[in-house]
Amino acid sequence: MYKMNTKITIIETGRADGIMSRTKRFYPEDYSQKQIDEEFKNTRTKIGKKYHFNGLHIIKPTQIELTKDKNKNFKDYIIVSKEMLNKKDYYYIDFYCDALVLPSTIKDVVLGHPEADCPILICEDRKKGFTALTHCGAVMINRGTIKNCIKALTEGCNSNKEDIYCYISNSIKKDSYIYDKYPPFATNKTIWKNAIKKHNNEYKIDLVLAIIEELHRLGITNIKENKEDTATSSKYYSHVKETQGDNSKKGQNFVGLYYI
Repeated sequence: MYKMNTKITIIETGRADGIMSRTKRFYPEDYSQKQIDEEFKNTRTKIGKKYHFNGLHIIKPTQIELTKDKNKNFKDYIIVSKEMLNKKDYYYIDFYCDALVLPSTIKDVVLGHPEADCPILICEDRKKGFTALTHCGAVMINRGTIKNCIKALTEGCNSNKEDIYCYISNSIKKDSYIYDKYPPFATNKTIWKNAIKKHNNEYKIDLVLAIIEELHRLGITNIKENKEDTATSSKYYSHVKETQGDNSKKGQNFVGLYYI
């Protein structure tokens, strides 16, 4: 098969770039939300200069698990249009969906998502010029966010599966992601059949394998992964390591893309 060239640039930030979140617990206790938002804006601006994009032009999907407002009309996917980009700072535009799709016709916009262990899945239709992105937390994987990400392209953009190229970002790996019991989120037995293994009374969770096998079931074979482990690499923040007492890992990374 002819391997079409990518039309996107993928970026993955880490601890050296600063905290890519406006969540209060990542900042000094005496910071107001206004101070946090200003520092977060400065971080995005700095990262934008480093990676050659406008730090105020970042968009992201908001999944139902990641907002307190459950009354919104959540969609499987949304395809971005220029008319939707109606604020000075795009980060504050709400896209209530699993997967957000960026067309190649929209330049100087970064589609991405914060992460601190969970993989970000990027799916690019290199022929038609659309890229979908979703955040793959374990709960989201379990309920079908990967299926919605592919659906965003095949249904929303009329993509052919052989033209879709997927990238799985840096994330926590199975030797670092361990439960002392079978994880309660894993109710979809098909997804987790091979991705959760018991070893010495512990359960190792392989998020990347769960994603790859689900993509294969959906007919997607062009898949690349970043093998860096956010838990063990000094480059990245890690929620698991933070909860284990390592405050140097407290924060959020960012994974995103933009059209060249």
